[in-house]
Amino acid sequence: MIRCDQLCGGYRGKAVFGPIDLTFEAGSVVALLGGNGSGKTTLLKTILGLRPPLSGVVYWQNKPLHALSLAERARLVAFVPQQHKVTFGLRVRDIVAMGSKAGLIKATSAEALARADAALAQLKQSHLAEKRITELSGGQQQLILIARALAQQTPVLVLDEPVNHLDWGHQQRLLDLIVQLAATERTIIFSTHHPDHAKRVAHRCVLMRAGQVLADGACVQKLTSDALNDLYQLDF
Repeated sequence: MIRCDQLCGGYRGKAVFGPIDLTFEAGSVVALLGGNGSGKTTLLKTILGLRPPLSGVVYWQNKPLHALSLAERARLVAFVPQQHKVTFGLRVRDIVAMGSKAGLIKATSAEALARADAALAQLKQSHLAEKRITELSGGQQQLILIARALAQQTPVLVLDEPVNHLDWGHQQRLLDLIVQLAATERTIIFSTHHPDHAKRVAHRCVLMRAGQVLADGACVQKLTSDALNDLYQLDF
C-alpha cells in the first residue's frame, strides 16, 4: 500500500500539486487523468522519491519513503517515464535484463537474460532482442523500456503516459497486458490522456486539475461527460 499524507510537490520551492491525500491499495489499477500541467508527472515522481516533497510524507507499506534505501525501493517499484532519451547503443536484450539487476537484486546473468526474454515475449517484441536500441523507432524504444520494467518483477508498476509513441495496435496490447498483470495482484498506477483507456483497465480514476484532486473513485462513476468537461474545460 502507498499513502500520500498532505503531500505537496513541485520545483525550486514552487508547488505544482497539493496538498493531497491519496491511498493506493495493493493489487489495484489506478489511472491519473488531467490536462497538461495538472501535476500528474510531478506527483508520480514525488511518490517514487525521484523528487523530494515540498511538504507532507509518502508512506510505502506504512514506512516513510525517505527511510527506504534505493535498493529497497527498486525491489518494490518499477517506473517507466513519459520521456526517456536513449543515447547508448546497447543490445535490446541486455537493456531489458538491466531490470532484473535493479536495486542489487543479484540475479545471475542467466536469470537476468531469462527474465528479459520473458518480458520481451509478453510485449511481443522478441524479434528485437538482438538489435541495438538506437536503431529502433520511438514507439519500439518505449516498449523496450516497459519490458525492462516488467523484468524488474516488482509488486508495483508505475507508468507515466505509457502509450506515448505507440501505434493503435500496441496500445491495445499494452492495455491487455495491464489487465493480465492486474490479475496477478500487481499494483499499477498510470497516467493517461485517454479516458477510454482508463475505463477499460483501471479499477479507479483520480482526476487532477491545477495540482488538486477533482474526483477520485470508480471510473464508471467518475468519468462522466460533466466530469470530463470540468476536468478539461471543454463543452461536450
